[in-house]
Amino acid sequence: MFRLRGKLPSSQLKRTTALGRMEVVWKSTMGEPGRLQSNVVQRKLPGARAVEVNVTSVPHEVALETPFDVQCVATNTSSKEVQLFLHFEPVPGRTGGFVFDGVSGRGIGSLAPYATLTFSFSLIALDTGILKLNGLYLFDAISEQRFDVVALADIFVQPAEEVHEVENTSGSARTKGAAYLTFSTENSGMLSLNWSDKPVDGALAAFVPKVPVSRFKFTTNNGRTELIRDCGGVKVRRFYEGFAMFLKTARSFDGKFTHISNLPKLQVAIYFNDEKQAVTKVPVGPQFVTFESVKAAAIIPLLDPSLNVRTMQTRMFQQVAEKVGATVAFDGGGTGRRSGRADVAFLKKSDTPKGETKAEEIN
Repeated sequence: MFRLRGKLPSSQLKRTTALGRMEVVWKSTMGEPGRLQSNVVQRKLPGARAVEVNVTSVPHEVALETPFDVQCVATNTSSKEVQLFLHFEPVPGRTGGFVFDGVSGRGIGSLAPYATLTFSFSLIALDTGILKLNGLYLFDAISEQRFDVVALADIFVQPAEEVHEVENTSGSARTKGAAYLTFSTENSGMLSLNWSDKPVDGALAAFVPKVPVSRFKFTTNNGRTELIRDCGGVKVRRFYEGFAMFLKTARSFDGKFTHISNLPKLQVAIYFNDEKQAVTKVPVGPQFVTFESVKAAAIIPLLDPSLNVRTMQTRMFQQVAEKVGATVAFDGGGTGRRSGRADVAFLKKSDTPKGETKAEEIN
């Protein structure tokens, strides 16, 4: 997929019907040149609207059932004055999962010919996912005309607990946020645990602790703790072990875990083995899973079929995973030779501030 960007200013592009030519140039295996050029690509200009509406400010990520503001600008392209009222039409399948926060049909003011007017409104999302902002229209009280507003933006709606906002009760003592697993190329490849109040770009995984944790975890070294280094080259098993460390930390905080993404060259699959010896694969994406009744976890190469089974005895599950990746046990049964390194000793270091106990740190 390619995205084309025009060389002309946007004001001229809106009036241009000829978009240009597509040209492809290549060389064969013997070095002979080849060239393909299309005819001029034409487009049909959209019909002019008497009132145009464009968004100027909208959050790209919002929380479910939480109000958020949208700012727009209306332009009167006609030679007549208009008296505009903003309406929201809650039609299923059209409004994209949003409802209006306030009174629909409120006046936003008069608009002189060829003039612009800035207005804002609040919405509430009732559905999760990437939603289109639809359902708005303007009504002119003078001409009694209705001007439908096209989809203004795409907005990513998350469950409220997944939008990691600060919840400080005492100013600095305890905060609710999340821990993120990140990879960097320093030290021949390094996996780190990052405590943050906001989502971390490029994170491979994350967990939200069940209860708020000590604020110093977010401030010490900017919330970053090294898990394992020298894991980005030939020692690929160390990469799996770093993932196991992160999983064990998430389990120690009774957190909700999500496998966000994979590295292009080090793609992994995560499997859980529960009390009924059922084997389940953790999906990659925004879904969260818990460690309830999970006895062991495994991190193996994405395309390895070793654990594509419905059930497996827990110790056998660990042995199979240990041959190709890393594993960690949550029932005290040990983690095997390799993943025995996958502990959270870094949590037990004497970095507890004065006045806080070890129990407070773990909680």
